[in-house]
Amino acid sequence: MPIFRYYVDDEEQLTDKHEMTPTKILIQAQLSPEQYYLEQIDGAEPISYKDDPNWVIHMHQDMHFVSVYTGPTTLS
Repeated sequence: MPIFRYYVDDEEQLTDKHEMTPTKILIQAQLSPEQYYLEQIDGAEPISYKDDPNWVIHMHQDMHFVSVYTGPTTLS
């Protein structure tokens, strides 16, 4: 079974799944899907999964994602 290496916020993650959802990727990276959404870095413009956290992503080697915090921010 192939192992796919991918990155969330520059942190290496591994999976043997050929397909994952943004929600599963966030959970694997120990991030709360209730407080974050996922963007895939692929080319000039990121691909946002904000409005579709259950989209099926076909995994391949060295994919790059970033998490985007959606929770409240404190003002100082």
